[in-house]
Amino acid sequence: MTFLVPKRARNVTVDGAQLLCTVACDFAAEAGDYEFTASAPGYQSKTVTVTDVRPTQFERKGACTVRAFGGVDVSVVLDPS
Repeated sequence: MTFLVPKRARNVTVDGAQLLCTVACDFAAEAGDYEFTASAPGYQSKTVTVTDVRPTQFERKGACTVRAFGGVDVSVVLDPS
């Protein structure tokens, strides 16, 4: 799982076979399609699919890209169980 959390991710940690996101978080993911499940104690889990994620802005330092951002913001509302 560690390989799924790039160095530029924010508020994301690995717990066994899960990625834990402390709100607000940033997976700093590469372009592509993603599916994840959001869950919290006392709430029903919800699987979310986000397609065609692509960074739209880049912060550069010299010739190297330091940060890609401007992809997709996703809000997830969980229902009480």
